[in-house]
Amino acid sequence: MRAEFTREVILEVSARLFRAHGYSATTLRQIAKAAKIKAGSVYYHFKSKDDVLQEILTIGVNDVRDSALARVDALPPDASPRRKIEAAMKGHLEGLLRHGGDFSSASIRVYGHLPPHLKKRNQEMRKGYGEFWDELFAAAEQAGEIRPGLSLGIVRLVAIGAINWTPEWFDATHGNYEDVSDQIVSMLGEGIFTSVSEDKALEGPESSAPETAVPESAAPETAIRTEKKLRARKRLALPESEL
Repeated sequence: MRAEFTREVILEVSARLFRAHGYSATTLRQIAKAAKIKAGSVYYHFKSKDDVLQEILTIGVNDVRDSALARVDALPPDASPRRKIEAAMKGHLEGLLRHGGDFSSASIRVYGHLPPHLKKRNQEMRKGYGEFWDELFAAAEQAGEIRPGLSLGIVRLVAIGAINWTPEWFDATHGNYEDVSDQIVSMLGEGIFTSVSEDKALEGPESSAPETAVPESAAPETAIRTEKKLRARKRLALPESEL
């Protein structure tokens, strides 16, 4: 039990140090000092600093992925794509703030600066989580819930990037997590999703209503909208460091 506790402490202080100073600038001696153990004791639990890093990267991704998936799975089977995205956003944020935000923030901060051999073990996991988001946004676009003219790649970059930054400023002593989560999702949703009035406009007039001729002056605007929809189907890859 004592060994397991010590291992957890090593991971917690390492995540905090990696988050604050980066991977390269953090030494095992600093980790041991912060954990209040002898430097050699770290090797009882981990073969190297690389092994400590790999576990932190794994925990960081697992926290956000598992939390996002759990939120989506808890929705009714007939939930709309928009509701699933909103639930996933809240779950992602909830996962980020777990462990005080240190594991996920450390994972996000250091991953982009690591050499390829240290990234390799985490790539498949990150890729799978990225595909989860791709499918959610693609389903929302297919359902007409994404604003016309938006690139799903940019949408994902902005949404996940904004949420990922939350642990840097959120202070639980000065705000309620649920309120902050609701506000973030609402603000992002305003820029991503179509409004009710836009939904009706996209659906066209109801069958019982008389048809209205489209003025010729509106034709260029319609053509521009169509062109924007076509451009919106282009995808931009999300950098792994953003997951």
